[in-house]
Amino acid sequence: YKHLPVARNAAGEKLSKQTNAPPVDPAGDSETLYQVLAFLGLEPPAALKGATCRELLASAVSSPLLIHAHRL
Repeated sequence: YKHLPVARNAAGEKLSKQTNAPPVDPAGDSETLYQVLAFLGLEPPAALKGATCRELLASAVSSPLLIHAHRL
């Protein structure tokens, strides 16, 4: 399992549809995805600026900053 960071608004509420957070457009450009990953603390490498969304997601999934939890 991987635990993903949670984005919160200024009031400390988790960003979600219930808190009326605007969605990230999945058809958007890779710059938006790069910014989202940086906001979540995943520190995408500067070399990936301008990379495709697929490359950015592959890098994020393999990030050592994601916490791995094992089922007991």
